[in-house]
Amino acid sequence: MTFETRITSLLSDSAITALVSTRAGPVTGGQQTALPYLVWQRISTVPVEDHGAGTTLEEITIQVSCFASTYAGAVAIRRAVRSVFEANHTEGPITYSNAQDLGFDDSLPAFAVSCDFSVWHDDTTA
Repeated sequence: MTFETRITSLLSDSAITALVSTRAGPVTGGQQTALPYLVWQRISTVPVEDHGAGTTLEEITIQVSCFASTYAGAVAIRRAVRSVFEANHTEGPITYSNAQDLGFDDSLPAFAVSCDFSVWHDDTTA
């Protein structure tokens, strides 16, 4: 499974879709996206040094940003994402590492919060 497929699958969990429907995707929601929604983006990718063993494992850091009309709504989405990610380690461990309140974005208008995860993944299992 590719990394992108793995993240898309996790974000399609019923606990998350109950809050954002199908409005979860990579990089940007765009100005026309209805609230609430979430976006994710890859922050960094660090390959694991295998000393010639042929391992293709990577530690990938992603940020998930959650947008809603209320602060409580955005936090609820973040909590659901954390719960789903931490419960699903079949393709490799996922570690919660950071949460931020991003405030109110007048241009959307929406409250925004985010969280970061370290995801261990091997794309050769695709």
